[in-house]
Amino acid sequence: MHKEKSNRIIVLSLSILTAVGLMLVFSPHLLACPNCSEAYAPGSKEAAIGEQYNYSIFFFFGVFTTVLGGGIAFISWKMRQAMRARASKLGIANQ
Repeated sequence: MHKEKSNRIIVLSLSILTAVGLMLVFSPHLLACPNCSEAYAPGSKEAAIGEQYNYSIFFFFGVFTTVLGGGIAFISWKMRQAMRARASKLGIANQ
């Protein structure tokens, strides 16, 4: 049981590191539409519109990932609860 739990932690850690790494690598490609991001000179007053739109895109991706991850974690937690309840009902000891 302990080795299985440590393997899960390692897999989860590697998955999170991979996701963060991919986000860092591809972040320049996740900018707003070309018109918004290139229409204004960097640093000008009008450039704030494109920059804010870029931030809204990143915020959307963050919220989407958080909600999806929370849903997956909740379903996983409920499935483990159900498996433990079934195992205790059948008299199978947790190892």
